Amino acid sequence: MELTHVVRPRSRARTRSAQAQASRDAPSSFRLRDLPQELQLRICDLVVDPRDCARLCLAWPPLGLVAMRELESYKGLTMKVAHALVAPGCCPVDEAFLRRYMRHPEATYEGAIWLNSIASSPHRLTVKPTCTQSVHRLSWLLTRCDANQPALNAITSSAVLLIINDYFQSYPGGGGGGGGGQDARTGLATHFEGEPGHERMVRMEQPDGRRTLFAGAAGEERMVKGIDPDGGTTYHEGESGHERRVRMEWRGSTVHYDGARGSERMVQVVRPDGSTTDYEGDKGAERMVRSSKPDGRVILFVGPRGAERMVRVHRQNAPSGAGVVDFTGPSGAERITRMEWPDGRVSHYEGDTERLVRMEWPDGRVGLFEGEAGHERIVSLQPTSSSSLQGAD
Repeated sequence: MELTHVVRPRSRARTRSAQAQASRDAPSSFRLRDLPQELQLRICDLVVDPRDCARLCLAWPPLGLVAMRELESYKGLTMKVAHALVAPGCCPVDEAFLRRYMRHPEATYEGAIWLNSIASSPHRLTVKPTCTQSVHRLSWLLTRCDANQPALNAITSSAVLLIINDYFQSYPGGGGGGGGGQDARTGLATHFEGEPGHERMVRMEQPDGRRTLFAGAAGEERMVKGIDPDGGTTYHEGESGHERRVRMEWRGSTVHYDGARGSERMVQVVRPDGSTTDYEGDKGAERMVRSSKPDGRVILFVGPRGAERMVRVHRQNAPSGAGVVDFTGPSGAERITRMEWPDGRVSHYEGDTERLVRMEWPDGRVGLFEGEAGHERIVSLQPTSSSSLQGAD
């Protein structure tokens, strides 16, 4: 037993050493690695299909890293897409894949043609350039081709599903070297539905994240809703070309509008706590005129926009305190001038300290007061007219 334990490990060690030596002495099965690196890169640059480029990088990572660093054909979005397509469990080049590609800011015309050639669905990408003196536009179209039309980029027999417009604004003197330059704006995306020749616009997406939804038949699409990145939603009504804003919802509040398109004016705001504020005036000059609170108070205002001043407060079914309070004075410095009480009394006030100067009772008595606010004292009490007649009798 002891001899067996000693001999077998040594025998295994000699076997592994012999195998390693044989492996080093055997000629390389991948002959590309025997070439100079410059020639290796030239061969890599001759590979046409980006997927083959990706497979080469994965087969020999040291060369792949050098190629991705030195060769333009191994850089950019196309190469990233190729790596994704050759990875295990990769997704097919279908409609969703093409939608993601055409939205990417690094998407290219060459990449679109390549994806069209390997697409697994009848969807295709088309790029149409439009140039003026200062603006260059690339229109990206996603279409669903007719099965009987195998030609690539055939738009006449295809249903347009999505259009993205990329604008490039040229300007002189840019780049710091005295030459010109370009400012790129990520594309405006327009989504369509329907059969070829009858596509209708259903959604438009702005570069800043704003979305506009449409309804109606092809050629008669009308705007029905706008959604902002912050969650605000605007609703529209009216025929195509005459849509007007009627309501906006944002963070629990609802704003109502009235008026023709382009002249919509704010008329009411409803807040999450149930309070409402009514407005009057033309668009851009709406002024607050009435505010209703959940506790039943109704506050009336007068004055131009931004300088509305409170003039009256109604308290419905007030168990205590004044039912109606009148105010005077500029915005933010209103003072009480008159109060109507539930029992029929009416009190009058004067001065910035709102001191009581007069009280009227339902039975006709009138009391006059003097003194500082909070320390008023009655100095005169006029009896009712009926009391005066009784005294005369």
